[in-house]
Amino acid sequence: MEIHKITIICPYDDSLPLQVTSYRAFMPRYGLLVVATALIEAGYDVKTYCELSGSKIDWRRVADSDIVCFSLMSFSSHKGYAYADRIRAESPDTPIVFGGSHASVLPEDCLKHCDYVIRNEGEAIILELLETLKNGGDVSGVKGVSYIGSNDRAVHNPSAGFVSKLDMIADPGIVEGYTPRSLLYYLKDTIHNGVLRFNIAVVQSSRGCPFECRFCFVKHELGRKYRTKEPELVVREIELSFSRLKTKYVFFADNDVTLDRERALEIFRLMEQRFGGDVDMFFFARIFIARDEELMHAIERAGRACIGVGIESLQSSTLDFFEKKQSIGDIEECLEIFGRFDVKLQPLFIFGSDDDDENTIDRALALVLKHGVYNWGFGSLYDFPTRERVLGAPQALPDDRFIHRDWRFYSGNFVVHYPAKMRPSTLQRKMSESYRIFYGKNKKSFYQYHPIQATYKYYIPFLEKAEEGLYNSDGTLRTDLLPGSFSETYRLDMPVSRIAVIGELARFYLGNMTRVQSWKYLLSLMRKKR
Repeated sequence: MEIHKITIICPYDDSLPLQVTSYRAFMPRYGLLVVATALIEAGYDVKTYCELSGSKIDWRRVADSDIVCFSLMSFSSHKGYAYADRIRAESPDTPIVFGGSHASVLPEDCLKHCDYVIRNEGEAIILELLETLKNGGDVSGVKGVSYIGSNDRAVHNPSAGFVSKLDMIADPGIVEGYTPRSLLYYLKDTIHNGVLRFNIAVVQSSRGCPFECRFCFVKHELGRKYRTKEPELVVREIELSFSRLKTKYVFFADNDVTLDRERALEIFRLMEQRFGGDVDMFFFARIFIARDEELMHAIERAGRACIGVGIESLQSSTLDFFEKKQSIGDIEECLEIFGRFDVKLQPLFIFGSDDDDENTIDRALALVLKHGVYNWGFGSLYDFPTRERVLGAPQALPDDRFIHRDWRFYSGNFVVHYPAKMRPSTLQRKMSESYRIFYGKNKKSFYQYHPIQATYKYYIPFLEKAEEGLYNSDGTLRTDLLPGSFSETYRLDMPVSRIAVIGELARFYLGNMTRVQSWKYLLSLMRKKR
């Protein structure tokens, strides 16, 4: 078959508030950029639409494509499914390929709406799949691909190896609409979105992680081998994005930028040299970098850093279950040391493991308030049912512990499982309350806009109904009664009201009016616009 014109779509479901970051920034997923770049370098005519980045899909281009690819995240999977079903109805002979994090964990679900699924890293697999299709070959030989076989059953080819050499510089200019924006655009978008969004450059300096954290998908999707990109290429990628997008905000799409200490020092040295410290950056790292004074000073000089550090839990048994390889003492010590440096800190927690109860969340809240951290990230433990049976990847939760199968809520922002020592509605309510308490008391922080609070208002009553009869009077789970009556529910009816969203906007604006940090942030944006 002839394949030359390819369209790639990354959908964004904004039918109800499901997650947070998309309300603050225009930023594509990095995997989308590298797959599109690989296809362009191979000579294909590629158009890339990422609704998270402000793209407007040209459906005439889609209809004229030889093949349509989707990059899916779980919280927008239903919209991707709907788009794919539309293409199938209008252009039944056009092959549809799904990739991205959602397709990597739920390939059989995706195959109800597409012809092929690419699992895990996609830039090499997509090229091999297209060559096979063009030459009329047998896709059974293409590793990392899932499809429906001749017996109408899903076939999952063996996983492909991971890309060994990271030398690609992804150009954000390939994403339609991901460009510098006028003041009029920002005004219109703020009116529509409720709050100001701005461009964030996304780069990647490494892939993979050698650690075995039980809750993390990275070891399956990107491998356990830590693969790195040369520091000079990393900084050139940042420069290209800054030039294309007219921004000085950069997000590192690494599991940990700092695992290779010497390489990290060189990246931060080059950033200091090229940008003079006038950069806002976010990256993830382990808490132990706090003990490395040289590295921390290099980070300070490189720019205004916000660092996401994985605390995960304040219970030793949970840390052991997660295989986190850090102690409560390590956490306390490192948070104390971080406070001596000019960096913003975002500790990250996961609630809902089998040893967690209500007090677990209260202790975490007390800790982050004690240390005056800039931001606080947390979520509920989650995984995906069938992942172990279909792909052989161990799950953090057995299939009968999942409450429902509406993938839009599988992001960590929503409780999707039955915790062992507290009801799911209790966990969700505590998460909601903790957001409000943290941003209410921590006056040094920018008050965050959390529209998902409006969805919580309707989601918590659903959880209360789902958990009926499954818990003892002391709040412990009756595992003998699982699965619950909603376990096969594919789509939840969640009619979030506009008034509830407006209420969250009011909290956001009122919460920031009297904060010095908020006015400093606004002034910094105005300086950058000049």
